[in-house]
Amino acid sequence: MDDLHLERAWGVRLEPQPRYGHSIHCWFGLEGRTIAWTVDWEAGPVVSMLALETGMELHRETVAVQRVFPTHVGFIAEDRGWPDPRPRILGLRPRSGQGDVEVTAVDRPEGMQLIGAAPDGEHIFTWREGIGELRAWPSLAVLRTWPGWAPGVDWEGGYVWLSGGGRSVLFRALDDTWSWSLGTRTGWVVPVGRGLVQVGWHGIHMVDPVRRWSVWVLPPTVRSLPPVSVAADGHGLRVVLGGRPRRFDLDRDHGLLRAVPGDAARLAQAPDRLPRNDAIWHPQRDLVAYARRWPRVAVRRLDGTVAWRLPDGSTPQAWSPDGQALALTRQAPTGWVLEVWRAGG
Repeated sequence: MDDLHLERAWGVRLEPQPRYGHSIHCWFGLEGRTIAWTVDWEAGPVVSMLALETGMELHRETVAVQRVFPTHVGFIAEDRGWPDPRPRILGLRPRSGQGDVEVTAVDRPEGMQLIGAAPDGEHIFTWREGIGELRAWPSLAVLRTWPGWAPGVDWEGGYVWLSGGGRSVLFRALDDTWSWSLGTRTGWVVPVGRGLVQVGWHGIHMVDPVRRWSVWVLPPTVRSLPPVSVAADGHGLRVVLGGRPRRFDLDRDHGLLRAVPGDAARLAQAPDRLPRNDAIWHPQRDLVAYARRWPRVAVRRLDGTVAWRLPDGSTPQAWSPDGQALALTRQAPTGWVLEVWRAGG
């Protein structure tokens, strides 16, 4: 059995308090020393950066955050321009050994959208007026451009994608050494890790642009399915179907399915009480944190058994990159709190 033991390390009350129906989001810094959280800006625009070991707040920006991207050296976020009317891109980087944060604020050119930030913290991918742009951070110097719409980037895979407005998506290498076009009826493309992307939301259609193959893991379904999570071995595709965790296995070299759960097709059509992105998969092990029957929340194994029970009514937010910490939010008697639970003995 895949054993797990979690202990509550710390908890902090969220200020400002989220209002009913407003989302809370959390990200772990890739270096494993920080965690950031935001609430919907209508509830009180804020991005707060905390020390992962203690929960002490290192820095707070009262801005209307559009997107936050973790890097090895901190976070890069897009500010929509409230209360300061100037839209900006913010870089938040902890100063080593000093307990504070270095903030880099760069005015965002009019009409430009931040699509992604590289893990190295030195490059960003932006889009403006039908052009995708690879830029240096923080100078915003344009390094490469690609025309198209509905842009996205996979830094691990080393490519970007853009739609030509028709029924195709064009994948381009970040270094411009290759390109590949995929015919599709949807422009919805999401990176799921290890260089793979998922195309569309009805069924599970996986694509490896570098190896130039695509495969239907599950055929098109009537209802939408959540994004998959790629296992640490790069071959396993994990997803919660009909409230049950399941794993498919791929031959990555040839784009062939090696193992399919026998009940996957039935579960894909079953009613699912789980919101689309509320299953948080462990980055190293086949464990998933989610609520099968609200308000009971647990970390479960692939066979559905409970590896660790989490507080009732909590919302798992994110695992740390090493899988040694889990962030969750819940409503305590004092209000909404963010807690970090650590793997123990």
